[in-house]
Amino acid sequence: MSELRGELASGYLEFLSYYKKATAVLKKMFKQDKKWFFLFIFLKILSIMSQFFTIYFINQTQRDLIIHGFLLLVSGLSLLTLSFISIIFINKVVVKIEEEKEIDFFKLIFRSFILFGIKFLQELYFIYALKNGILLLILMPFIIFNLLYFNYVYVSRDIDFLKAINKNLFLSKENRMRMFFTSFPLLLLNYGLIQMEKVASGYVKNLPGILILGVAIATLMFYIIILNTIVFLNVEYVKEEKVF
Repeated sequence: MSELRGELASGYLEFLSYYKKATAVLKKMFKQDKKWFFLFIFLKILSIMSQFFTIYFINQTQRDLIIHGFLLLVSGLSLLTLSFISIIFINKVVVKIEEEKEIDFFKLIFRSFILFGIKFLQELYFIYALKNGILLLILMPFIIFNLLYFNYVYVSRDIDFLKAINKNLFLSKENRMRMFFTSFPLLLLNYGLIQMEKVASGYVKNLPGILILGVAIATLMFYIIILNTIVFLNVEYVKEEKVF
């Protein structure tokens, strides 16, 4: 993908150009790395089916409550795995575009666990903030807006944690809105699909539609990661004046 690297380094892309490049990368990765795509879909479907049958069993007998607990566990583990795989997939996209890698597999796994832990803490903070006042809740967007590039830096560049934070802040300067607004329409669409899935999960007759929604959500997640990775590389190449 040397031509793509050259285009990303030549200057900041326009909004629609990011989508065109992401679509081209998606097509290439689907041809060469189908296992990632189907892994995303499998984990999402597993999570959806677990949630679906959990709702079905929730008002049943005590024996069924055991099944209910098992299904909740399966649903939670599949969502955790999906989140973990999503972090690793960022590195996969960077390696595919650059045709080389800076981080070995074991270091990537270790860093993925760290990022997963950070995400978990963010979720706990969000829940705590909802219960304890608007001021704490206001701090959440501030934290997120100052870490927009961190995940992409940390799982793709061979630098330590503090240097990754500093590089994230360097890339974020004058480019926060570039990352946010480029993916915002898809994030909004993804949120809508997830809400539809939650509503539909309450009705047995909606099972085919729920499965279709699951495939759509997994595909969209796959695409958003590629899109955001391209934005990251574009900003990094331009700000660091890389030449290909």
